[in-house]
Parts: sequence; C-alpha cells; structure tokens
Amino acid sequence: MEPVLITADLGRRYGERWGIRNLSFELGRGEVVGLLGPNGSGKTTTAHLLVGLLKPDEGGATAFGLDCFSDREAVLRSTGFVQDSAQWPPGMSARQLLAFAAWSRGMTGPHATERVAELLASVDLSAAADRPAAEFSAGMGKRLGIAMALLSNPDLLLLDEPSAGLDPAGRAWVEAMILQRKSQGAAVILSTHLLDHAERVCDRVVLLDQGSCRAQGSPGELLETTGTATLREAFLQLTSAP
Repeated sequence: MEPVLITADLGRRYGERWGIRNLSFELGRGEVVGLLGPNGSGKTTTAHLLVGLLKPDEGGATAFGLDCFSDREAVLRSTGFVQDSAQWPPGMSARQLLAFAAWSRGMTGPHATERVAELLASVDLSAAADRPAAEFSAGMGKRLGIAMALLSNPDLLLLDEPSAGLDPAGRAWVEAMILQRKSQGAAVILSTHLLDHAERVCDRVVLLDQGSCRAQGSPGELLETTGTATLREAFLQLTSAP
C-alpha cells in the first residue's frame, strides 16, 4: 500500500541555520509516528512544512501523492492539524468556530449541527460551547483545536504537542483518541515532549536533535540499539538534551 506521507531529504533553513535538514521517513495508514526531540530540534518546523505553512529549501514532502506545499489546499482537505498553540478570534464561541469550520468544508444543515455537538461533547466542551473561545484556558483551547482537527474525520492527523496544557485525564483522552483514529485507518504524526506518551502510542519514532535526524525506528528498536530500558533513557543518550 502506498504511504500516506513521504518526506525525502526535507530541509528548511533560517538564514545560516538549518531548522531541519535531510529528513526522510514514511507514514502508512493505521500507523502512528512520533516526532521527538529537545527544544529547537526541528519538530515544529517539520510540522509546518508538512502542512504547507513553510516552503522547503531542500527536498520535499508529499501527502496522498500531492506536494505538501504547492498542493497545500488539496492536502489539507484530508488532513487535521493541531498546532502547539492557537489563538481564537475575539467574541466567537467554540460552537460558532466549529460551525464556521464545518461550513467552510461544505458541511451544512442538521448534519453540521449534529457533528459540532458531537465534537464538543467528545472534548468535554459542551458546557462551555457558547463562551468566547478567546477566554478559554490553555487546556480548553487545546481541546477546541483537537475538535477542529477531527471535524472532517481526516485520513492524516498531524498533532503538534496535543497534550500541552491538559491535565492527566485530558492526556489520557488524547492517547485514547490517537489509538482510536489509528484503529480506523488514519495515519498520525505525533510531535511531543512526553516520552512515556510516545512509548505507549507510537509504532515508530523519529528522533530529532539540532535540526537532524539522530535515529528512527520502533520504540523497542531504539531501546535495543541503545541498551536502555526506557525511551527517556534512549532519548537522553541519543540527543544533546540536558
């Protein structure tokens, strides 16, 4: 089966510094790949390249056989993206934002209303649905971002720190959501600092450091390669993280 996502020698430069360089990996249906690395390793740069927010300086990336930058709009129709941080327009409620997003995707009438209500319930925002989203806490804003990403049941889900700002129950919900999407055949990219989180849900991980790929493989393969007992120990051995 053709991979959903392919990166080939992907690189992005910021002046003289490379944010990411020579990154190559593939992602298949029903698979979760984790992007791991210390701060400044290139995780967010990679996420922004994959959704076409940045143009690569070297190599490239394709999703569903389409170029992630030049065919960005077509790629995004089948992609859900959760940003590390999101800002919501002042005055608009969570329900209004989801309804507008549904309309922009061609969802109208009772189907859209039901889908919005279903998503608000799934992320535990029903009680706050008509409050201005700009006033939400960090955790509530993250849950709204996840609901937006799931709106059209995307075949590709790109999650940049989806558990940031969430309490333990919220983090457990994110893990369950990822595994559910995987069981339904979606391809998932998970960028996270939570190594125990990655160890539980990822089929493979791509370990980044200072803009380069240091290692990739299943969590078990990384433990075997490094002779360590946990992904955290392998991470510390393979990267410059303090």
